[in-house]
Amino acid sequence: MVKENLGELLSRLMLEKNLTVQDLSELTHISRVELNYIIINKVKKPSVNTIYKLSKALDYDYMKLYDASLIV
Repeated sequence: MVKENLGELLSRLMLEKNLTVQDLSELTHISRVELNYIIINKVKKPSVNTIYKLSKALDYDYMKLYDASLIV
């Protein structure tokens, strides 16, 4: 099974929840620029606080998001 990196996982979750980057930005208080950089893997290691905010906003397991952030 091929695992998704954080950007791929976020893209899939946003699509499933019908959220835009703007929507996620408003839910997490993370800038759209930073979210876009995470999605395109320009940010290689987002902070644990960022991952926590994403997990809460997307109602998704923190450790799964964290594990995805370790995949290059």
